[in-house]
Amino acid sequence: MISIKHAIPSIEIATKIAAKGFIQPITEALLRDVVSHLREGIVFSLEEDKCIIGFSIFSIFDDILYLSGIILMPDFQGRSVGGKVIDFIRQKTGTKYLALRTQSVHMWSVGRKICCEWHPMQIADKNIPKDIWVRGIKVGKKIGSIFPTTIGHYNGPLYGTKPLSRDPKLQSWWDSICDFKRGDAIICIGRFK
Repeated sequence: MISIKHAIPSIEIATKIAAKGFIQPITEALLRDVVSHLREGIVFSLEEDKCIIGFSIFSIFDDILYLSGIILMPDFQGRSVGGKVIDFIRQKTGTKYLALRTQSVHMWSVGRKICCEWHPMQIADKNIPKDIWVRGIKVGKKIGSIFPTTIGHYNGPLYGTKPLSRDPKLQSWWDSICDFKRGDAIICIGRFK
């Protein structure tokens, strides 16, 4: 059973988890990124059998729960842990909207599962409701991005290996809005169920 604790993991442990989770070596740049992330929000450690298996970082902007980062050891990825953590924090905070910035189709999928209205959507002609649009703009300003897409935000791939969906149609759509190699970042936002 995974427990969620309001605690910051050590920089050493957090960096090791990030390297394994993002499938990349520990570098000075990764270390700086981890240190920066650990300072930018409310941090929760994720543990199983008293071992840290990941961590998540959130900020709250009025009624918006902003996930600035979540990383899990590879063995725990793809097991709906991210959605459970987000739902746990949503219940604690009473927030009504979820926002995150990502290059990963997997993180987009997490939001789609726990929100009743989630953007961007695969349906090209679907308009973004005003309440979500206004909050998307707000989140973009708070985090120094442009809603919904910041071209080249990460100056290249964020992950060592591109996260791929098992659904080829979903992956094709995601690739059409997010250029992984260029480092695009997508702000995803929606209304919780």
